[in-house]
Amino acid sequence: MWVDNKRPLYLTHRTKPRMMVATNWRPEKGKDLRPFPWGCTVWLARSAGDDLATRLFRFLIDHFEPAFGSISTEEDSRAKHFVIWQDRLGRAEQYMGLDVGRFVSVRTDYGREVLPGVYWITYFGLGVKRIVGERNLERLEADKVERLGDGYLVRAYPSVSAAGTEVARQSEGNIVDRLGREHFFDKAQVDIEALKTDEVTAARVEQQIQEIRAARKS
Repeated sequence: MWVDNKRPLYLTHRTKPRMMVATNWRPEKGKDLRPFPWGCTVWLARSAGDDLATRLFRFLIDHFEPAFGSISTEEDSRAKHFVIWQDRLGRAEQYMGLDVGRFVSVRTDYGREVLPGVYWITYFGLGVKRIVGERNLERLEADKVERLGDGYLVRAYPSVSAAGTEVARQSEGNIVDRLGREHFFDKAQVDIEALKTDEVTAARVEQQIQEIRAARKS
């Protein structure tokens, strides 16, 4: 149904452990030029624990054979990918760097292909091993590294409960350094000025807002 109707699929597990699942595909925007144009996101209650989260992750990898995957906390994801800025239209915010592909920030092309990052558990699938090099993954030193399907499952530290801590950041940073920092998204490199709406666009948007308000009053 998801493929035939070209609509995202949403699932909810209402009993414990609570869980929401969403597929992300944007056919309404026309041909998607990203090398991997869809994703599956699961929001799993922390009460599920590390073991169940890992089992679910492995299940998804077995069935979807993804290019890339990860497990982390919402707070950790926001810290690494949520960008906030102020422009002529006011406060703006968005997640960035969650896709596999060229690191592009609106008008700025950083000229390289990157992966989202390294997290508590990160999966490097067949489609992205070439970016960091399979030999580097084979020799990687981490809390745990194992082959899974056509890729590698890398655990940076024993439990997701440590995500966002200084120890976790250090462990993730060590893996990034060994695989090549240039291969991963870095929020600090986002060009905030390039994200800001220019004066002409801001004026056009403001005019459209006024026209919509006027139409509603009439």
